[in-house]
Amino acid sequence: MIVNLTPYPATPEQIAAGVIDMNDGDLIELLALHTFDAAPTAAELTRRAKALVELIYDMPIEGSCSHVCNAMLGGAPYFMPALEKALKDARIQPMYSFPRPVDIDAATPTISSRHAGWVMP
Repeated sequence: MIVNLTPYPATPEQIAAGVIDMNDGDLIELLALHTFDAAPTAAELTRRAKALVELIYDMPIEGSCSHVCNAMLGGAPYFMPALEKALKDARIQPMYSFPRPVDIDAATPTISSRHAGWVMP
């Protein structure tokens, strides 16, 4: 199981790869922890990262771990180092979705992509 710690819903490809989204109550807290109204201090980033780990630590799980073992990360780049550290300290593997471009639209500067694997820092 890979819990989605991004502020975005998992794509069908990510769900097929084992990602689960938060339930509605936890999702509200997750979004609040990802939302910054002002530039955060290092201490604030650490506090929020630890709060996200606490949010997922006791989730019901399937498989051999006694708690969530993997977490998909994404969101504000300045938040990811603190979140990676908090997860690793809790023995939860941070993972980033690797997107493979599937369509480049020359008329509008956009690229469509699909989940194609994992990057684990």
